[in-house]
Amino acid sequence: MSSLTAQRWMRNLKVTRRNRPALAFTVLQPVIWMALFAENFKQLANDPTFRDLGYTSYLSFFVPSILVLTVLNASTLSGVSMITDVNAGVLDKYLISPIKRSSILLGRILADGITMVFQCLIVLVIGIVLGARVHTGVAGVVVTIVLVVVLGMCFAALSCFVALHTRNAQLTMIVSGLSTLPLLLLSPAFYPAQLQAGWLRAVEKVNPAAHVVTAGQDLFNLRFDAGQLLITVGVLALTAVLSFTATIREFRRATSAAAGGGGLIRRLQELHERVGVGPVAAPAIPTGAEPTREKIEADSRP
Repeated sequence: MSSLTAQRWMRNLKVTRRNRPALAFTVLQPVIWMALFAENFKQLANDPTFRDLGYTSYLSFFVPSILVLTVLNASTLSGVSMITDVNAGVLDKYLISPIKRSSILLGRILADGITMVFQCLIVLVIGIVLGARVHTGVAGVVVTIVLVVVLGMCFAALSCFVALHTRNAQLTMIVSGLSTLPLLLLSPAFYPAQLQAGWLRAVEKVNPAAHVVTAGQDLFNLRFDAGQLLITVGVLALTAVLSFTATIREFRRATSAAAGGGGLIRRLQELHERVGVGPVAAPAIPTGAEPTREKIEADSRP
């Protein structure tokens, strides 16, 4: 991780921590789901077909699905935070400095990834208190959380893509919210894949959330399945490449368009490189006014 990406990561992590109501909601909803579904479907554990598949507790079967729901909810905040930064002019200040634009975006998503880890740990602890057990021990917990968080970061990148493309916080939340339930319903989140309809199992093969849920259920209830883990890692890698590539391109397009207003940002960057100074704070620019060349050079002198 570059120092610039680390700086953006620390800054975004501090901002995210201040948004406590939103963070609490992203954990509260999955916990409520976990308690309600575990209570309503606990008798499923007594079904011979369910037990023949190796599952002895519906709660243990369901906890990996709740972890996925937690990170999908949290990923929505990434796009909303991106729009907040755009509207507040934070990105304009970063763009004046000669830094890689991708580091700004990666810092945002890495901060969300760290937040997702703590959210998953909270949900997991509550699940264990309610009676969930992990057959593969601590190693299984670690692998599950890593897979779940990587999935969450991929969808955080997609949330940023929607935010940058629409520049609308409400629309970003709607798109992210509408995608969460279908991703879970088109997976073995609520019912074992072996007992589902054939067409649904076919759809699950192209759903990255379904692969993460399946891997988590195996780790919590059965064993380490190397084949399933390799497939899940491969699907996540492909999802990451597609989501991050699309989002970085959209970010560069959006920031290039923002930098085109009068050419101010581009000229400042060229001036910084010419005089050999590092990143500086953005000068205050009144709305509708562009400083003269003499003012720009004066503000840029070390």
